[in-house]
Amino acid sequence: MTIKKPDFLIIGAAKSGTTSLAAALAKHPDLHILPYEVHYFSKQLSRGDRWYLSLFDQPGKLQGEKSPTYLYYLDCHREIYRLLPHAALIVLLRDPVERAFSNWNMRYNDKRLISQGLHFNRGHRDRPLKSLDFPALVDYYLENDDSVDVFLPPLDVIHRSLYLPQVESLLRYFPGENILVLLSEQFFGSEARCCEKVCRFLNIDPLPLPAFETQRRGQYKKPLPQKTRDQLKEFFRPYNRQLSKLLGLSIEEWQ
Repeated sequence: MTIKKPDFLIIGAAKSGTTSLAAALAKHPDLHILPYEVHYFSKQLSRGDRWYLSLFDQPGKLQGEKSPTYLYYLDCHREIYRLLPHAALIVLLRDPVERAFSNWNMRYNDKRLISQGLHFNRGHRDRPLKSLDFPALVDYYLENDDSVDVFLPPLDVIHRSLYLPQVESLLRYFPGENILVLLSEQFFGSEARCCEKVCRFLNIDPLPLPAFETQRRGQYKKPLPQKTRDQLKEFFRPYNRQLSKLLGLSIEEWQ
């Protein structure tokens, strides 16, 4: 059997619509997308390249997979380039404040926050988390963002919205023409137009796609307090400004 390397990866960001995008593109007759998240380069590297490549068994199509951890696990960018130096990388970025709150809600709903908070406090007894509510986590993060392991759960729900270092890391390995960055707000505003843009990026015909269905829409138990929203907007603003300049991409939707 001929083993063919994947042609493209949908690499994030988490809670930005990657599942919906993958589901829409999977209906294209010229594409094959694995129906599950592999997280090979970020979490499963010990299984070996042969195992990973064996997952792509339809050489007559452009093949790919979706694993949102590939964006914010910076060490895996080198591994992706090692095995797939010519891969097309598709990145969906959502308003960092909304993305962080959505990520927190997902973990609240599936009851992961308590165990993550306990684990964090065991390693930070001198500066423990006193509450796992989103506003409290934001306050803790903003007060300690340069002095503790804010990339660890549950604080990573905020840290993962720092897109600038993630994209800068990607660009150390891949040329800009290998990376397509889309805004989630534009995707959900015009799914067909964004799917057409992805098809052009992958050099395939933008054939009409079936009706779009949003996947994994989260349910919020409580609204995001305006004070917390304003705090995060202010924190992310300079990073977003630099990101916009780096990509030459307008992100007015995040203002």
